[in-house]
Amino acid sequence: MASYKFFLKDAYSGTKQEKEQRIKEGKTPLLKKHPVSLYLIVTFNRDERLRLKTSHKIKPENWDFKREQVKGQVTGAFETNESLNVLKYEIKTFTDKLTYHNQYTFQEIKPLLKEFIQKKTQPQKQSEKITPFIIFEKYIESRKDEVSHRTIQKFKTTKTILENFIKEKKEYKDLNFRQIDSDFILKLKHYLHYEIYNAKTKKNGFFNDTANKYLKALFLFLKFAKKHNYYNGNAHEEKNIKIKSRNDIVVMKLDEVNKLKELDLSQNKRLEKTRDLFLFATYTGQRWGDIENFKKDQIISKYSAKLGKEVHYWKFTIQKTKTAHELPLIGFCKGALSILEKYDFELPNDISNQKFNDYIKEVGEKAKLNRKASTTRMQGSKEIKKEQELYKFMSSHMGRRNCASIMLNEFQVSIDKVQQITKHQDINTLLKYIHQSTEALEAELISKTNLQGKQLKTNDKK
Repeated sequence: MASYKFFLKDAYSGTKQEKEQRIKEGKTPLLKKHPVSLYLIVTFNRDERLRLKTSHKIKPENWDFKREQVKGQVTGAFETNESLNVLKYEIKTFTDKLTYHNQYTFQEIKPLLKEFIQKKTQPQKQSEKITPFIIFEKYIESRKDEVSHRTIQKFKTTKTILENFIKEKKEYKDLNFRQIDSDFILKLKHYLHYEIYNAKTKKNGFFNDTANKYLKALFLFLKFAKKHNYYNGNAHEEKNIKIKSRNDIVVMKLDEVNKLKELDLSQNKRLEKTRDLFLFATYTGQRWGDIENFKKDQIISKYSAKLGKEVHYWKFTIQKTKTAHELPLIGFCKGALSILEKYDFELPNDISNQKFNDYIKEVGEKAKLNRKASTTRMQGSKEIKKEQELYKFMSSHMGRRNCASIMLNEFQVSIDKVQQITKHQDINTLLKYIHQSTEALEAELISKTNLQGKQLKTNDKK
C-alpha cells in the first residue's frame, strides 16, 4: 500500500555546508522568505517513489512540517488545507484503482499520476470541495475490516441522521467542518431527543441511550477527521454534550426459561425455530451477530481433566471485538448443545432480525409469560416508565441478558467468570444484572456469612 506525504522543495536557505554547520551547532536551518513549490511524495516501496508537483506555493514560515499542512493561524489556512486534503484523497483513490490486482507497473503508473495531478491541482469549484459526508464515507470504508456489520450499519445510520438534520436546519445547508462546534452538537442533541421521527415508538424523539449511541458514533468519526487534518475543532471532547441515560433491563428467570423450553411448538416450525434460537442465545450468553454467523466447524472437542472426558466447545472469533473465544458447552451452557444436535449443528438462518423480534413475542405469549415487568428510560430530562407483560419485552438481545442474570443471581457464578462466558468488555455492564433487593441481600448474608451456624465474636460488652 502506497504512503502519501506533502513536501516543500528547497524550504531552507543557504548552501549545503551552511545548513550542516547550523545543525552541528544545534540550530535549525534558516527558512527561505519567499514561497516555494509544494510536492506530494507517493511512496510504493523503498525503490519506487514518485514526486508530484502541485500548483501550490507556500512560504516555509507558514508551513507546519510535522502535520504537513499550513499553520492554523495563517489567513486562508482552512481553505488551503481543505484543498490539500481533497488532492491527497483523490490521488490515493486514483492510485488504488491503478494498483488494484497489480494491473499496472510502477513505470506505467508514473505518467498517469503526473497527468492526473496536473488536472486536479487547478483551482476547484465550490461544488467540488470536500464535505464532512465525503470523509464520513471514507471513515466507514476504513472501518469495514475492523468492526462488525452491525457497527458499520450504526455508522451509516449516523451519517443518514446527520444528513436529515442539516436538511431541517437551514443554517447548516452547506455543512463544513468549521460549523461542527459545541453549538452544533447541542442542536443535534435536541434534534435527537425531541424532533427526529422514531419508527419504533412512532413518536418524535429517541431515548437518551439511543441518542448517546449515535452521538458516540459521530464523535468517533470526528476523532478520525481530526487525526487526518480534516477537522480542527474540539466539540466532540466537551463534557457538556454528555447525556444522562437510564435503561432498565428486563430479563427472564430460570423457571420462565424452562417454561419456554417445554412449550410444544412441533406444529409450528416457524415459531419452534425462533424459540430454539432464543434459547441458544440464553444458554450461551453470546451476541446475536455471533449467533447469526455460527458455523458447524466452530464446535470442537477437548479433553477435560476436571470431568475426565471429552467436552464440546464453541470456538469462534467475536465479531465485535475481533478476539478469540472458547465457550465450554457444559452446565447451564450445555442446553445449547442439545439445540445444535437437534439441527445437526446447523442453526436456522432464514429468519431476519426484525421478523425474529416479532416472532419471539408471539412465542412468549403462547408460553404465557405474562409476569408484569417495567422499565424506566430517559428522554432528555424526562423519565418515561413502561409497564407491560414480560413477553412484550422479548427480543434477540434478551437471550444474552438472560444468561448473565441467571448465572449471577440464580447460580451465584462469580462476576469475573460470567464475564469470561459473555465476554462483556466492561464489567460494570454486568453489575446491572445483579439483583439489588433486600431479599437477595438477606439470602446472600445467610448463605455466605453464616459460618455453619457459628456465632461471630464481637467486642461489644454486655
